[in-house]
Amino acid sequence: MSLRRLLAVCALCSLALGGQARSADAAAGVSGGGPDVTQTLLGILGYTRWPAEPNPLRLCVAGRSAAGDRLLHQGLEQPSSRPVVVRKMPEADIALQCDALYVGTLDEAAWRRIFTAIVDRAVLTVCERSPGCAASGMISLNLDDGARVQFEVNLDLVARSAVRINPQVLRLGTRPPARAVMP
Repeated sequence: MSLRRLLAVCALCSLALGGQARSADAAAGVSGGGPDVTQTLLGILGYTRWPAEPNPLRLCVAGRSAAGDRLLHQGLEQPSSRPVVVRKMPEADIALQCDALYVGTLDEAAWRRIFTAIVDRAVLTVCERSPGCAASGMISLNLDDGARVQFEVNLDLVARSAVRINPQVLRLGTRPPARAVMP
């Protein structure tokens, strides 16, 4: 395991256990999603594998979210050789042009349209806690605390996806109660 990957896992472990990641943004007091969301997302993406490794990794942002706006504005630099392209994408194009999807606040109808489009695709879904996310998101971020980012993992959706997340990362997340998946 490379030193960069080990550091990413350590940062993810620290976040999951309640530690605070330090960065230039944290020192500057930047808000609106904060460095914890970025670090958590980087850790998850760094330990996710697709059937055909994307290069660059295409991370799309959907819905309204301070963290999503921050990702669009500042981008995301993955600690590996694989570049990450962050962009806003119309719902109709998400299934074909995104490898990962960060979702903020969306109404239920929009969630259904997106989920229907990506259900058989290798698209990692990371979203902020919401009813739509609980039903159809692989990783659900809890941003309520403000000091740290905790996440839940929908193991059923991860298992049915072509996307594979390292089991050590999956163990860091909590498991939500059983829920019905959106049709």
